[in-house]
Amino acid sequence: MKDMILGVSTQNWCTLLFCEQLQAIAKLGFRYVNIHLTEVYNQEEIDDAIKCIKQLHLIPGQMSSSLFPDDYLDEEDYEKAKMVGQNLINIQAQFGGKQISINAGTYSSKKANHLEASVKLIQELCDFASELDQIIALNMLPKDHQLVGKWEDALELYTQVDRDNFMINIDIGYENVAKEPMRSVDLLKGKLPQCKISDNDGISYQSDLNIGEGTADIKEWTGKLSPLVKETCDDIGDHPAAVLMFHDADDAEVKRTLKYMQEILPKLTL
Repeated sequence: MKDMILGVSTQNWCTLLFCEQLQAIAKLGFRYVNIHLTEVYNQEEIDDAIKCIKQLHLIPGQMSSSLFPDDYLDEEDYEKAKMVGQNLINIQAQFGGKQISINAGTYSSKKANHLEASVKLIQELCDFASELDQIIALNMLPKDHQLVGKWEDALELYTQVDRDNFMINIDIGYENVAKEPMRSVDLLKGKLPQCKISDNDGISYQSDLNIGEGTADIKEWTGKLSPLVKETCDDIGDHPAAVLMFHDADDAEVKRTLKYMQEILPKLTL
């Protein structure tokens, strides 16, 4: 079973060109990278990114996109979400990664109708991803009108989707807002491919406090989640990782966070 890696998401550097994002991250010492796409790339740009990943010796983590629509009930939005998802899966396969990260979407009126559309979409993406030996990982977002804001929502969706390559992410900062009991994490045994680390005031996930300066118990949560992530990744043949989620952090803040993480969790390596 592989050791946990401390990674980071490109989301913090999204104003840079894609290869520049990767270079900035590698310069800070990271190897494991969650890739968040904010635009559509042509094949030449994808090929350039693949070369960059190889030259920098980076490990592709989860891939996500800001191009997904907010919900999937409307037929046009459903088809767009399906196209975005399949495009992510194809790009990730070329990068050599194994995980795609998505949201379940929002609902406005009849939650059951929106849930049905989300289940259908995720089933289609899981079936497409399985052909390329990839998994789909669901994000939980503790926010009004989100289909999945708590574990009970995630587990309900997980049951309805009913695909072996469908799994669930945990963001420690989001759990700090959702007030989920830590003892419940065992419900995610075999379903947790990655844990994400953010921090906040425990009231709003958008407070985005610097990691270690909010109220999330990062040391205890990461310690509890790591064995579950390692077991899941061992099953799917991927690298287990805890991924730092920054928003508008400069290099000094990233370095401060790395020092903090190494102090509280010295077994986590870059």
